[in-house]
Amino acid sequence: MTGFAALLRAGLGSEYAVSDEQVQALFGHWQMLERWNARLNLTTIRDVAAAVRRHYVESIVLARR
Repeated sequence: MTGFAALLRAGLGSEYAVSDEQVQALFGHWQMLERWNARLNLTTIRDVAAAVRRHYVESIVLARR
């Protein structure tokens, strides 16, 4: 999870802080997405760095505006 957390926090910067609990919940979501994506093709983004940026960072930034 440390790679996921580092990517998320780096993508959000200091303006959009997330707690450890929030990071853990988002990482759990990513793990579930990966598991189900193998069966249902939920997303074409499979690289964790791209997924963090496109699925999580963009959503958090837009939600907090």
